[in-house]
Amino acid sequence: ELARGTVRGVRFSAAQLRRAELTDLTVTDCDFSGAVLEELSLDRVAFVGCRFDGADLGGASLVDVSFTGCQMSELGLRMVRAERLLVSDCTAVGIDLYRAWANGSRWHDCDLTGAELSGAHLERARLHGSTIVDVRGAAALRGAVIDPAQTVAVGLALIADAGIGVDDRR
Repeated sequence: ELARGTVRGVRFSAAQLRRAELTDLTVTDCDFSGAVLEELSLDRVAFVGCRFDGADLGGASLVDVSFTGCQMSELGLRMVRAERLLVSDCTAVGIDLYRAWANGSRWHDCDLTGAELSGAHLERARLHGSTIVDVRGAAALRGAVIDPAQTVAVGLALIADAGIGVDDRR
């Protein structure tokens, strides 16, 4: 359990921290690559410039949590429950949000290429400025808000998920 303070420059790569509790923290420039942080409880935590490549936060509870300028490729967020989640200026290629509950979350200016969204709840999520290419489970975006520049990518993802073929031959 960590509460009230700042954690800076610590290496947690490949750590096993199941059911850990972090409250009222700012975590800066830390490395969580490959860490297993399942069933983690985060309350009022800000991650800034951290690495989460290949980490597993499956089943975590995130309340008032932000990720800013983080590297989150292949991050496992399967079945997380998030309230007031902000992800900004992050690289999250291949992020796994399978069956995650993140209604009202904000994903601003993130690279979400290849994200797994199947079964996720992203109603009222705002994805402005984010790259939404080759996502799986695009139907999870029902009720989300995107900017006009994202309409083609989201449309193509929805067409692919529906199994609709596009062919100009008659």
